[in-house]
Amino acid sequence: MSDRIIYLVITLFSSAVIVRYLGAEQYGTLSIALSFIALITPVVRLGIDQIAIRALLGDTAAPGTVLGTTLILRLVACLILVPPLILIAYRLYPTQPEIGIITAILSIGLIFDSLSFIDLW
Repeated sequence: MSDRIIYLVITLFSSAVIVRYLGAEQYGTLSIALSFIALITPVVRLGIDQIAIRALLGDTAAPGTVLGTTLILRLVACLILVPPLILIAYRLYPTQPEIGIITAILSIGLIFDSLSFIDLW
């Protein structure tokens, strides 16, 4: 419980610093790019964690095979969904190309998020 409170305090403090540093307009640009990423994050994760946990707990498949398949599925989903997302960001905001650039930069985080399932092992 205390770790959650500490996390919330740190998040509140860092958000306040970011908003103060960026200003209203630039923070709005960042928020739009973050919302684009938030739209595809659940799809990239594919809900495959639960399936991988079941497969790891059962004796039917080797752990390396399950984890490798999970990684490949997530990376393929990321590679399929990110380019159209960046194009949509550019199309919706043609006068603000920085939204597309920020979306592209933030989408790199989805690749690393694909590795988060390793905690299951």
